[in-house]
Amino acid sequence: MNNSKMKKAIKCFQDFKNIQQTNIYKLFQNGELERVKFPYENNIADGVIFNHEEIMYLIPLKSIKLSKHRLSHEEIKMPTIAVEYEHKEEIN
Repeated sequence: MNNSKMKKAIKCFQDFKNIQQTNIYKLFQNGELERVKFPYENNIADGVIFNHEEIMYLIPLKSIKLSKHRLSHEEIKMPTIAVEYEHKEEIN
């Protein structure tokens, strides 16, 4: 896919769904997201690029750093079947 033809959007980390936040944060922690500078809030922001569904999202780093403390296991809503499966594994 040619990046020049992709739609581009600036989106704060907390505006993504919980499951996407988890994905983005894991990629961020592993250094897999490309770092970039872009104009944001009348300033030049440091951020990362996250490609999803043919859209290139520019995510300000400060929004990731401000939100990371809120990403607890309790806040990430896992499907019930996954929780049951995890529980059964612990019993065995």
